Formats: sequence, C-alpha cells, structure tokens
Amino acid sequence: MQNNKSSFLFYETWLHAFSLLPDEGKGRLFIAIAEYALHQTEPFLPEPTEEMAFAVIRPILDLDRERWEKTRE
Repeated sequence: MQNNKSSFLFYETWLHAFSLLPDEGKGRLFIAIAEYALHQTEPFLPEPTEEMAFAVIRPILDLDRERWEKTRE
C-alpha cells in the first residue's frame, strides 16, 4: 500500500525533550521523528539521550498513524 501521509502532529509536550538536547541532537531527533511519522523509517540516533526521547515519542506517532489509517479508510 502506498503511503500518502504528508504531514504529522508535533506535540507541545515534546518541546521539553528537545530543549534538553544540544542543537545537533535536536536536528537528528526532529529528522528521526519526521522520517518515522511520514515514511515509517527506523531511525539511527547515535546518542542515548536522543534514542530515549524517540522511544517516548514513538508510541504516540504509532497511535497517530493508526488513527490516520482508520480515517483514511
């Protein structure tokens, strides 16, 4: 099935996790979130703090995708 998803939600509560990372980590985490949300690409995050932040965010992305799929049907 082709993935037609072209947007995703970014939650205000995630800002705290981002604020704790250096700028380079913020960029990697954002790209990881976007790639996973839009293309379901498994991220490679070299820093444990980035990996931990993504592990907390990932279930929300999965739930949003499930809701989107149901709406799309």
